[in-house]
Amino acid sequence: MRCRLSILLALAFLLCAAEKKPKPVKSPDVRVAEIRCQRAEGRVTVDGRVHIGGNKTLERFTIFFDFLATDDQVITTRRNDYPDEKFSPGQDVDFNLYLPDPVRAVNVVVRAEHKEGHELKVANAGPFPIY
Repeated sequence: MRCRLSILLALAFLLCAAEKKPKPVKSPDVRVAEIRCQRAEGRVTVDGRVHIGGNKTLERFTIFFDFLATDDQVITTRRNDYPDEKFSPGQDVDFNLYLPDPVRAVNVVVRAEHKEGHELKVANAGPFPIY
């Protein structure tokens, strides 16, 4: 009797586990296509391009650049806003950023938001070295 009960419980557990389907992998909303960070004459220049992915149009789009020290602590964050533009999937967005040199920063990480601070999934977000 005990043996039958344990076999039935084991089968029920296996059937429950087999029914769970994996979640579909969500494609990134934004992908950093290229980026170049360079120090010159007391300032840092960040130039590059992001590719809009996913399947939705992005409005009030903002790209954030977190400048990191050697211990991955954020030293400063700069933003590049696109408040009046709409970006469709498949479109590329260029950015050029100039700021005073955050002296201890060695890397840059990219984040993105749209509409009232909704965080976007960013592929190839870094960290990228500052040359």
